[in-house]
Amino acid sequence: MKRDKIIALIAAIGASCIWGMSYVSKEVLMEVFHPGTLMSIQFGLATLLLGSYNFFFRKTFSIKGRDFMVLLCTGLLGITLFNLLANTAIKVMNSSIVTVLFALIPVVCLFTDRMIFKKKFTRLKLVCVIGSIIGVVFIIGAGSISIDTNSMTGYLYTFISMLTWVAYCYISEKYYDKYEMIEILIVQGLGGVLTSFFYVFMHPVDMAGITPAIAGHMAVIVILNACISYFLYIIAIKGLGVTVTNVFNNLVPVVTLCINIAFYGYVVDRKGLIGTAIIIASVIALNIFDGREKSVPYDDNLEKIV
Repeated sequence: MKRDKIIALIAAIGASCIWGMSYVSKEVLMEVFHPGTLMSIQFGLATLLLGSYNFFFRKTFSIKGRDFMVLLCTGLLGITLFNLLANTAIKVMNSSIVTVLFALIPVVCLFTDRMIFKKKFTRLKLVCVIGSIIGVVFIIGAGSISIDTNSMTGYLYTFISMLTWVAYCYISEKYYDKYEMIEILIVQGLGGVLTSFFYVFMHPVDMAGITPAIAGHMAVIVILNACISYFLYIIAIKGLGVTVTNVFNNLVPVVTLCINIAFYGYVVDRKGLIGTAIIIASVIALNIFDGREKSVPYDDNLEKIV
């Protein structure tokens, strides 16, 4: 296995672990913050950190013109809309169910590959994606998903957030070899902040509710989630492609479940253990036996999207 692919695999696993952890933190934080306010503060602080690092240490910035505007718009998709919808879904339901539903993202990627980029389904990809979804169903348990007004609203928010994330991934991917990762994240973070800062004024934070524990959870979603995990995700996409990388999203509910069990008294039965094993086996099989995806003809197809 090539060194670059090994690095990409490690990056994808690392990003998934951070996201699994951050969804639990977000669930805790939304007891104090409005979903929109939380997202705006999270990426406002992250953009400030990344921008400061770039200004003082790298002293360069190369993204200009149309590329700057496109990446700014991807901030609306992958930061503002995705995180706002996901945060709202978590508040309506809970972090475990939302991360489980995100297992459908690789399916959306497969159909996007097929319908827009005319890629053929491979038998291995289909089997692994279906297998990971079966694993997710085992984890959550069929009887755990209720059908009522609140849950249906949460499912709708989650589904729309998945679509915005997939669009963000495909539109952004062509810029990953063109610009430095930190520059891309600064522009996308700025796009997220510019389209969400008004939430801070509409739903101000009650400073009396900011405890050391809340501050710790905020550090998790700012430093680990908004900065480090996005770096790792870009590395993974460059090495594995969008669809294979998003299969690793199916590790997120495993991490979230483990944290909820360890720290919040969540009880898991034999089905949960079986589901975890199926997900891990599916992800490993896909990346051991499936070669790296070929490059997508972005210039012809993404111009239509952008």
